[in-house]
Amino acid sequence: MLNKENLYALVAFSISFLILSFFYHEVLFHPNDYVFASGGDGIKNYYTYLYHAKYDSSFFEFTGMNYPFQENIVFTDAHPMLSYVVGQLGLAVYGIGIVNSLMLISYPISTVFLYKILKHFKVNLVWSICAAVVLTFMAPQVFRLTGHFSMSYVFAVPIMWYLLIKTTTSSPLKWNIITSIYLIIFFFTHPYLGLILTVFSLSYWLVNSWINRKIKGTIKQGIINIVFQVALPILAFQILVMLNDPHVGRLNNPAGFFDMYATLKSLLVAHHGPVLAIKPLFGLQSGNWESWSYIGLGTMLYGLFIVGYVLNNRKKIVFRAFFKTPLFVFFTAAFIVLLFAMCIPFRWDVFKWIVNLFGPLKQFRVLGRFTWIFFYVFTVFVIVLLNKIRDKNNSIVNAVFFIGITLFILEFKPTHEVVSSQISQSVNPFKIENVDSDLNGLINITKNGNYDAIIFLPFSHLSSESMMILGSEKSSFESLVLSYHSNTPLFNTMSSRTSLVEAIHMINLFSPEYIEKSLAKIVGSDKKILLVKNNDGLDK
Repeated sequence: MLNKENLYALVAFSISFLILSFFYHEVLFHPNDYVFASGGDGIKNYYTYLYHAKYDSSFFEFTGMNYPFQENIVFTDAHPMLSYVVGQLGLAVYGIGIVNSLMLISYPISTVFLYKILKHFKVNLVWSICAAVVLTFMAPQVFRLTGHFSMSYVFAVPIMWYLLIKTTTSSPLKWNIITSIYLIIFFFTHPYLGLILTVFSLSYWLVNSWINRKIKGTIKQGIINIVFQVALPILAFQILVMLNDPHVGRLNNPAGFFDMYATLKSLLVAHHGPVLAIKPLFGLQSGNWESWSYIGLGTMLYGLFIVGYVLNNRKKIVFRAFFKTPLFVFFTAAFIVLLFAMCIPFRWDVFKWIVNLFGPLKQFRVLGRFTWIFFYVFTVFVIVLLNKIRDKNNSIVNAVFFIGITLFILEFKPTHEVVSSQISQSVNPFKIENVDSDLNGLINITKNGNYDAIIFLPFSHLSSESMMILGSEKSSFESLVLSYHSNTPLFNTMSSRTSLVEAIHMINLFSPEYIEKSLAKIVGSDKKILLVKNNDGLDK
């Protein structure tokens, strides 16, 4: 039987689900009929996930690309954990529908945990439900639905925040174990998302230990929490990958640390919605989309109102007590993560040597994604503070709150209209009935020919970073569909940080005739290779 709190959480879930249905009903109720992206990273990510689920027997080994070397599944952005479970349960035929449904249902799940967080900080019931719903649909991961699927789960940060709260307020051992498992699952969903969550945990426990250092046992418990929630998941992931990765020569010093970091524009400049009409008047630019974590006009309104209230009542407020509250601890932790997302202080010349000195720092790329932590924490932070001053003047504060809610709705509505339109354009090509007749005929030829592998031209090899062959969007799509339906691996490769040794062998296959084609010896003369060219033009 539902208690009152869970009943209200269900109400929040239901409202969120109705809004989700309004925008995404076409794909929500027919999830196996569509792919959210038919090109670029999107179609590749569907392919690696589904091929692994249907044809591979090992958790770590992916056999669909980079023939004859194959690849470790972690480097293919293939939802390794989900892919393996779907494969073991024999559900690959519904695999596209399963992953599509999970990405979409993450919205109402996020609403439930945002509601629980707001209630934990004693926010009014109606406010908690309304705020949880609108913040869910303002979530910055919305554009990941168009390609970066394993990073699209909007519940990832809210659940992590909730687990940190439970570890602080309840049985630490129990919640440490749960949190550690949660993080490992996310590392095997997308390592970068797992890393974002562990950095949030690390920042929180360091700040909490420092602010509450005079409370007996705080520092000791903080160290224990960091071991469970930071060290253990990272080590478990790294060791498991290392033990199951026979590929040598991966790039361990990748580029990108100083690219696409966040700026204030990432937080304050709208990318969709009514503000777009006035952006040109002020010369405002949204910045790189990878770093978008727009907090919304509603959050800015709340923040300005709170600042005005604090200035007007500064003599009555006990700031020292506030600076020790759990809410302020979370805000401080999120602010530190925000500084890292902005590449501060590392982007300044005087500090760049630190990145070169500590090699592991360069494993962090596209730092702008780390702003997601600040988005959730800061938007909740201002709502909690607004709720605290609500009793002083109910009518004015209530009016401010619901004006803010209206602004949120006006801003997230056009965003989700754009995204829902984009992700409902392409039918699922991994259902054979959706494949055109020419490609269908080639699939039958390939299956009947018992080929060992396919070389598809224009060729693509991505990405060892320093050596690439780009191919074309059309050839990438057709090669992946052909490979999946015929259960035949590709020489073509679309992965990340592929082995430099393997990349040299592959690239040399298309080098001038006086360079030895060592790959031929590795493949062997007994293998039957299908060479396919579509009608895209080839370079020399």
